[in-house]
Amino acid sequence: MLINLIPIARRAPLFPILVILIAGCASTGEQRNTASPASSGATLYPRLANRIDHLLADTLFPPSNAGIMIYSLTNREALYSRNAELLFAPGSNQKLVTAAAAFELLDREYTFATEVFVDSSLAEPQIVIRGSGDPLIDTDDIDSIAGAIAGIVRRTIPWNLVADISLFDGATKGKGWMWDDDPYEAPISPLSANGNSIEIVVEPGQGEGDPARATMREPTEFVLLENLVTTSQRGKKDSLVVERSADDAGDRFQISGSIALDKKSSTTMVGVSSPEAYWLSLFSRSLADRGIVVGSWQFGTADNNADPSFTYERNIDSVLYEMMKESDNLCAENVFRILGISVTGEAGSNEDGILAVETALARLGIDTAKLVTADGSGVSRYNLLSATTLVRILEVLYDRQPDFDRLFATLPIAGVDGTLSTRMKGTPAQGNLRGKTGTLRGASSLAGYVTTADGEFLAFSILMQNYPTGPKNYRAAQDSIGVLLSRSRRNDFR
Repeated sequence: MLINLIPIARRAPLFPILVILIAGCASTGEQRNTASPASSGATLYPRLANRIDHLLADTLFPPSNAGIMIYSLTNREALYSRNAELLFAPGSNQKLVTAAAAFELLDREYTFATEVFVDSSLAEPQIVIRGSGDPLIDTDDIDSIAGAIAGIVRRTIPWNLVADISLFDGATKGKGWMWDDDPYEAPISPLSANGNSIEIVVEPGQGEGDPARATMREPTEFVLLENLVTTSQRGKKDSLVVERSADDAGDRFQISGSIALDKKSSTTMVGVSSPEAYWLSLFSRSLADRGIVVGSWQFGTADNNADPSFTYERNIDSVLYEMMKESDNLCAENVFRILGISVTGEAGSNEDGILAVETALARLGIDTAKLVTADGSGVSRYNLLSATTLVRILEVLYDRQPDFDRLFATLPIAGVDGTLSTRMKGTPAQGNLRGKTGTLRGASSLAGYVTTADGEFLAFSILMQNYPTGPKNYRAAQDSIGVLLSRSRRNDFR
């Protein structure tokens, strides 16, 4: 049944998957039409322009760049444009592109189907898990899978575990990912568990100079944690550094630095070196808890002619929801590779994902000569987008049902949830503006939809980059624009 078996380092357990459909959000109710697309050449509104320019006139902005497009979907006209054709690194605004491609290329009923094959006919019986690219499998899901398998395997013989990761090409990073993101950026794999990350929680000791406490939120035998963190004086900024090493036994994380005495806790997410081995470690532990003896761990390939003994499914909308609401990079990268498979039929790769996105955008009427796609998540700085292109994508999806309702349901809501849960609270934008955030070192973005005080429905894109400080003040400027649009009426624009 299996070929090319390669030993895998041994360690810990696993679970099943729920098929979750994200209900479409109610449409905004405007009369839609197919008038001319968003363009930075459209007539601008001087009063609105003066107000936004005033918000950007702070001394923080002259050394930086901002590209902005605000477009009325109700009246099909540009209201404000600033460097709207310039290309910027979009950060996680790239996920809007990935979502648009998914709506175009993947059926709404598409499911990530993680398959389990049980073969007791071999001299060494095997349980093979074929990864589906499902990025949301967690410990509970793995435990559910183990529970289902426990009912169909014999407990009197040892079982070897085999990870089939042939769905993707084996690359664990996207094109252009920075070396110093490691180990913080989770690696890509078709067989993922807990976001392929470990959450480390650090708490100060009882006094200055004392050792701090560092624990894993969800302990696992696959990961060893060495804690060298000390407690610093009150009010001092945290300085935590994680280094990862890996061997046949699993991952070792060494965390060092300091945490302030008056800090309650600090949380750091770090990626595991081998998501597949981590997955099998969780599965192994869960099987052992049910009295099933586990032998070796291996890489291999399931027999394509065999029927799975158990299948764990998750609907695409569940993954898109997490990708957008929480800006989950692993979700975006796995969807990106699934898009590539849908176009080429080959093992999912970054290059095929690029081809798929460009194919989808061309079919949607987006000029692919005016953008650069490098990955699905926006982690890569090779991605380039303009405010005009992002607004055009938002406009195209607005005109497509049920895609608009699906997208609208996934976008974070200002002051309510997702990556906008703490922004624009207590303003007219709260519960109104829906947008996708994006952040890289020196780059911040926000794009989405907002309704004005008199019911005009707008699409907007704000791209900022090349600033010398952190993103706080630039996010504040984005929020100020969002609030301005939320409280304004048409007469306020003139």
